[in-house]
Amino acid sequence: MGVDDPLLPTPNRPERNPGRAAEAGLVGGMAVQWSWACRKVQSASCLELEENPSAPPMPGDLALVRLDTMGFHKHLTTCENRRLRLYAGVQFIGVFGNRYASDAFEAEVQGTDNLSLLTGAGMIGTVKSKYDAMADPSHVSLIGFVRGPEGRRLNLKDVLFRPTGERRLPAKLIYIVGTSMNSGKTTTAARLIRGLSDLGLNVVACKLTGSVSNHDPDEMAAAAARKVTDFSDFGFASTYLARKEELLELFYAMMAEVSTVSPDVVLMEFADGLLQRETTMLLSEPEIQKAANGVVLAASDALPAMQFDAPVAVVHSCTGGSCAVPLTTCQRSILPSTLTADWQTPPVPTPSDMVPAVPPLLNTK
Repeated sequence: MGVDDPLLPTPNRPERNPGRAAEAGLVGGMAVQWSWACRKVQSASCLELEENPSAPPMPGDLALVRLDTMGFHKHLTTCENRRLRLYAGVQFIGVFGNRYASDAFEAEVQGTDNLSLLTGAGMIGTVKSKYDAMADPSHVSLIGFVRGPEGRRLNLKDVLFRPTGERRLPAKLIYIVGTSMNSGKTTTAARLIRGLSDLGLNVVACKLTGSVSNHDPDEMAAAAARKVTDFSDFGFASTYLARKEELLELFYAMMAEVSTVSPDVVLMEFADGLLQRETTMLLSEPEIQKAANGVVLAASDALPAMQFDAPVAVVHSCTGGSCAVPLTTCQRSILPSTLTADWQTPPVPTPSDMVPAVPPLLNTK
């Protein structure tokens, strides 16, 4: 079974108002919305609720929540990838997860008393801090945890994540990293997908780390990627605070999945900036470095780009010809000079290639 296959059977839908914006499933006998984050485990069966929790929430736990007060998120993306306007009192199935977004919220799974909607795809948790210019989060309250047909609490990672013993790697693997959140990583990925696809190459795109959202996979799919997958397909509502061993297993599980379509090129995006916990942790691993044929850096402005000794890229395709990839965005996309030559000899990135040196002015040690 691939990550594109639904894990549980398609629901038998109850009669409802045909004017409703999205499909609803049944939980505890109530018709509720399933968020996009929970799309892989949506079930027709009348699932039961654990209304008196016997244990605190864990990342990946599914829960039925009620929107109490409206904040930043005013819409919910449903399991059918439809954008549903939210109103106070609306109930939906979300998933507990941790989030670190420098332009949004820092949040963790910390009990059930102070819950907020962390992403429009349905991730929930407790906000610890937020970006100063960010609006307050939309607050939700727990109605109950969702139990599966066997009576246990449903957890996305428990259901979907299957580490593989395979260590398959594609012939051409390119990492896309950024100097910060909103530096243009997904825009760069989409331009590369489009340009390489126009050359007739079989391009696959994936996102290894981040917080669950339909936005980036949709952008990559729209650019004509043959296959698109991300961490949420493997049961991770978020990769923030995940263990290194888990992330490495996720990497290889993702590589095994994308290898099924025999891609010519795989583009892999890493969330946030180079100094973000999971990105730094992964890119410092020798096996992650050796797996890559090159690295693309998306820089929000000139200053962070100056930390890298690399030219503005003119990418050459796997067929040996010049690839006219339209990287005309407000960001600057940079590749190591080794990528401007033939791809037959993959360069081995090092931490110093991937993580900018701390400027002396900022080094207080």
